Amino acid sequence: MNNDSQSNYSRWGLPEFSKLRLGKGRTNDIEFSDDGSQFAVATSTGIWIYDAKTGKELSLLQNPGHDISAIAFSPNSKIIAAASSNRLEGKIQFWDVNTQKLLTNIEAQQGITTLFFSDDGTQLASTGNYGRVGIWNISNTLKPEVIRKVQLEQIESWGQSQLAELSPDMRFLAITKPDWKHKYFPIYLYDAVNGKLIRSFTWHTMNINSIAFSPDSKLLISGDEFETLRLWNTETGKSVSELHWQRRTSTLSLSFYRNGQFLASGHFHGIKLWRKSDKPEKDDEIIGNYRQSHYIINHRDYVYKFAFSPDEDSLLSASKDGTIRAWDTTTGEERFVCKEHIHGINGLVLSKTDDTLTTFNRPFNPFGVFQRRTWDTETGRLVSTDFMKGIMGTTFGMSQNDKLLAVHNTGGKCVLRNIEKDSFDIISNFTLEGVPKSCLNVRFAFSQDSTMLAAGGEDGSVHVWKINDKKQSFIGRLSSGFKKMQLMFRVNGHSEFIRTLAFSPDGKTLATGGRDKIIQLWNVPDGNLLFTLTGHEYRVDTLAFASDGKTLASGSEKLYLWDVKKGIELKSIPSDRKIDIDSLLYSPDGNIIIMGGSDGINLYDTLSGLISNLHFGSTNTLKFSADGKTLMSVESSGSVLLWDWDEIAPIH
Repeated sequence: MNNDSQSNYSRWGLPEFSKLRLGKGRTNDIEFSDDGSQFAVATSTGIWIYDAKTGKELSLLQNPGHDISAIAFSPNSKIIAAASSNRLEGKIQFWDVNTQKLLTNIEAQQGITTLFFSDDGTQLASTGNYGRVGIWNISNTLKPEVIRKVQLEQIESWGQSQLAELSPDMRFLAITKPDWKHKYFPIYLYDAVNGKLIRSFTWHTMNINSIAFSPDSKLLISGDEFETLRLWNTETGKSVSELHWQRRTSTLSLSFYRNGQFLASGHFHGIKLWRKSDKPEKDDEIIGNYRQSHYIINHRDYVYKFAFSPDEDSLLSASKDGTIRAWDTTTGEERFVCKEHIHGINGLVLSKTDDTLTTFNRPFNPFGVFQRRTWDTETGRLVSTDFMKGIMGTTFGMSQNDKLLAVHNTGGKCVLRNIEKDSFDIISNFTLEGVPKSCLNVRFAFSQDSTMLAAGGEDGSVHVWKINDKKQSFIGRLSSGFKKMQLMFRVNGHSEFIRTLAFSPDGKTLATGGRDKIIQLWNVPDGNLLFTLTGHEYRVDTLAFASDGKTLASGSEKLYLWDVKKGIELKSIPSDRKIDIDSLLYSPDGNIIIMGGSDGINLYDTLSGLISNLHFGSTNTLKFSADGKTLMSVESSGSVLLWDWDEIAPIH
């Protein structure tokens, strides 16, 4: 087993030099074993195996650097097939459930969304982006053979926003194609053998969020945003039944039980469980011959994935709130909950005593809620979760002292909040003047002493404020107009929207980078333009100053180093290949630049000029503890890794 303690799953499968993992990664798929004793959860961290009766963690199967998007148990429960991908390749893995060993990999397309075995276990089917279907003969698990691949070439240009579902008998492929401009939302049914279009279903008037075939492949159910659930006959193409919700209910997920006795639908506000009925009452909420038996609202965010147990006694539901919950299908009561499968993190704060870490993220629904989790950094366990209401926002920025949170809603309307207090008190409301009303993309940066805030919008403008957070005398408050924030300057410099901003350590220089491939250096506090730096081949995604303020690092497809005083490029690294950089951080001594991105975590030694890889997992945020001994990295999977920097620095 990949752990140093049979009980502490927070240390299972840790990369070298890391001390702890907080969170298990977002849930991409759930599947029960055929014997019903276990269930598996596909995440960006790996495949988590749970006890199906208690919800206890049993093991973690990992292939570092690969995001697991879909899984399937073989009918004899001995093998798990898993669709995995990284930035460059896609594979299907085959794992031995008993030994937890990876048996083999086969090449497959990226973006697989569904995997399932045939009833006799001799074939494995996959569906993915652009209507791709793959079917393999797996009689010999160590040497799977391709039976057929179907690529619907005519929908290659549709993009990846459509849904694709293969029928259980592998005959039909259903694909949605949203046409927002004309409010036309059809479902196309293709022959999964020859790729030819059979028919289309065209009655939906809102975007379709979920589709599912019945176990016998004779029916297709579809649910759209806010209004309608529809049941279709796959042989005739006719609408069998439709249900118009009374409360503008959006359907995010749909799943049939394998014998067709149950249907589950997931929504913004909970779960509806439907049971097959020979004679449903007219007053019942029904779709076809399925009558709603339970309405469950324990989740705190939308429900997007289901799994029924083989004995139809239990239903698992995964939610954006970071939990997987098990329900009794007879009573609708909750049996257990598996936590820590969070989707993303907007900010993190390590306590002054280093014994707890707080993470913040914004749930999708309901809008205006901020979720706060506290973790024990000794055990890695989740201590508490609470929700702060009334925080409307699309983008966020956290101060260097971890006390302030800047929140942008829309159209340049922003709020500065105090996150030290449980109430997240509002310090000030402020506006980015000139920003379009439709603006969603605003980036923030605080000065290192947290006394200044900079923001950049879609119009390319830069705003800088002074934060007056100290107590003032009556005369002082009167002279400042009782303002907590004072605009220092507003300038226009970028031709496209700004993606990143950074203050120099002394707060005298502000660097801004945009989609227009340029970096601009501004004098603080007057806003005079010092230099315009050119050389990026692509947009500028992230910026970081060295501790002495003399060098600026920028990143996107390469790492660039700039002389701040002269306004010239020093070097670009690597010069012979492209990498992906979403975040940059200088080590406490300034000798190492830490780069986070879809390539993982890479380290650049400024003295030797060498680059080394620390971790393969996609990383979007980097931060040091106050004492500089712990590096914290936020993975795109929604988990946090804590690294022992004292062990890393001497050998990288």
